[in-house]
Amino acid sequence: MIKTTLAAIVMTASGFAWAQSEAPVDAEPTEIVDDSLTDIALDIVEDEPFFNDTVSDPISVVCPFKADIGYSPGEVTCAFIEVPENREDPNSRTIRLLFAKIHAQTSLEDYEAEDGEDLQYKDDPVAYLTGGPGVSIQSYVQRFLDHDLVKERDLYVLQQRGIAESGDFCPFYSAVRRELEVGTTTYESELQFAERLKECFRSASARGVDVTAYNTVENARDVRALRQALGFDAWNVWGISYGSHLGQMLTQVDPEGIKGLVIDAIVPNDLGGLQQIYRHIDRGFGKVFDRCAETNNPHCKGLEERLAAIVEEEPLTLKTNDAEIFPSGEIVVGGEVAGFVAFFLLYEQSQHPAIPAAMDQALEFFEDQDAELMGNIAAMASGGPFGGLSQGMSQAIQCNDGYSSQAAAEAEEDAASFPIYAGRLNTPEGLAAIAQACVDAGLPLKDRADYQLVRTNIPTLIINGDWDPVTPPPLADRIVPGFSNSRYVVVPYAGHGPTRSMSECSGQVLGDFFDDPTQDLSSLDMTCFEEGEEPPEYLTYLTSKAPIRAASLIATDKHQALILPGGIAGLAALSSLLSLILMPTGFVARRLAGSGAAGLAPGDTVTRSIAFATALLTVGGLGLIGAGATVAADTMPASLAIGVAQPGVFGAWLIVLGGVSGLVLAIRTLMVRLREPMRTGTFVGFLLTGLSSTALVILMSGWDLLPF
Repeated sequence: MIKTTLAAIVMTASGFAWAQSEAPVDAEPTEIVDDSLTDIALDIVEDEPFFNDTVSDPISVVCPFKADIGYSPGEVTCAFIEVPENREDPNSRTIRLLFAKIHAQTSLEDYEAEDGEDLQYKDDPVAYLTGGPGVSIQSYVQRFLDHDLVKERDLYVLQQRGIAESGDFCPFYSAVRRELEVGTTTYESELQFAERLKECFRSASARGVDVTAYNTVENARDVRALRQALGFDAWNVWGISYGSHLGQMLTQVDPEGIKGLVIDAIVPNDLGGLQQIYRHIDRGFGKVFDRCAETNNPHCKGLEERLAAIVEEEPLTLKTNDAEIFPSGEIVVGGEVAGFVAFFLLYEQSQHPAIPAAMDQALEFFEDQDAELMGNIAAMASGGPFGGLSQGMSQAIQCNDGYSSQAAAEAEEDAASFPIYAGRLNTPEGLAAIAQACVDAGLPLKDRADYQLVRTNIPTLIINGDWDPVTPPPLADRIVPGFSNSRYVVVPYAGHGPTRSMSECSGQVLGDFFDDPTQDLSSLDMTCFEEGEEPPEYLTYLTSKAPIRAASLIATDKHQALILPGGIAGLAALSSLLSLILMPTGFVARRLAGSGAAGLAPGDTVTRSIAFATALLTVGGLGLIGAGATVAADTMPASLAIGVAQPGVFGAWLIVLGGVSGLVLAIRTLMVRLREPMRTGTFVGFLLTGLSSTALVILMSGWDLLPF
């Protein structure tokens, strides 16, 4: 089975599938002598450091993501710099780091100001510090191409060491030794996770990689090296999530190189409180349920109670035929997965309206216990764990910096405080084993002197989304006292990284701040952040298993099962649309010919009206379902997996009415034909319209698409 701890998922964006939790009775977990972070791993290097701090000039290169991102020539450029892998080793090898420059829109030759804009190019750039850790820069470049901040300033994005083209040293991290994916309990899976971690570091070390050099101190020195290579005396710095940790470290490594600092989605430099995952989850769920209490959304009804009940149920063991990815042939999934749908949707406030519907549908999957369908879902969700993140680098950071040790130190208290989740996502014994695996693999904790809460007078904006599920405001509260020249804002209803997602607001606030970081920050206009987002208006969905069922059929090469339902739906749409076109056209033609209704068999006028109503209801219903799919896709494309948003519900009701009308139409058409003459074309058209609309409703019933 695919299994990781939620701590690993949150910090590394790993795959998912949670298992039964209890450790074996005879387990011998790694002992933690003391709850303090420092005492979990003792092999801290205490030698006097040697700073081999050279850097090459930038080496121009075609951006490796050029074919995947639509940008014009000159809008984005890329280059490498070469730096020592370990600056504390005089004999260290050098490594290459990729970086991208998003050129300010006002600096481009084809720039044309929009009405009312008064913009000008500003030569003090911004360095963006990426998150993860372990995420490549492609997604950031793509997202920031249209960010308001790059209208006037260049934005540099450094791909951190150990990521993708910057030297990914375990590119097949999750693909190798798939026999380490057979754990049936959380504890067993954590032990397997520890073995995979050691395998990565053993292999990398054997190839000459200094895995101890992948830490936030060296990352900060890399940012300083990039600044120096580009020839800037100082620049503006902006970091989100792990980038906020890196930004805090940079204030210690390169304080003179920072004009102004913006950090968002705060990871404290000492990591305190960060790994209390259950606490963060409970806080996030509380936000969702509180908002539910303020709305009449039908998906909210009983949601909290259903989640609590399903978490108490035993996990399900699901079968899978993909022995290459799942050597055991099984996937173990617990009901808490349904709840963590909400956890991950909380990241982006644009997705918040879909949370209750997504939770409702996920809970229904577990409540129905459709093992075959759920097995297909789990396989599709977990069957591609081989890209998107440089996990070797991510795990090295977590070992060297102390993320893993902190998780072990906080696990027991976290579980005791929130027993409903205890053992579902991690175990204290398993997290301790992972922390010990770091030491065993030669990645002891870095000197903790570097990982203390920062004290600085560098001008700083500290921003956090109030609905941030993984780095919530209590973490930001811890660091604020150390920033003596700062402004702190919690953004109402915002998720993870509002400076990234609220582009217009961020462009104004960050732009004004970077114009003069020495200004009185209390007078800086941050109204848009202080007002935040609007409370989410939860969407009503026509929830259905149909999208997942169809996707699972495609994934298992059973496409032929979709031919009949696709044909029925297509026939209903086509016949109804033709009826809507041909009946008014025929009526107009007869009026122009002066015949009116003459020549029509008795009853045809009434039958024709029923046919028109049937076609109108069916086409209108399909159109509203299409509109609902558009709303769902705009809110979150993945939410189409649970169905379509309103007005799709109304559309489904129209189709049901159209099916009833179609049945009446078919019966009346046959009765009229038996009683009176009727043109053959008219007879076939009426009968086809009625039967196909009725068949569409029967099809929707079989595919869980009815609105009741």
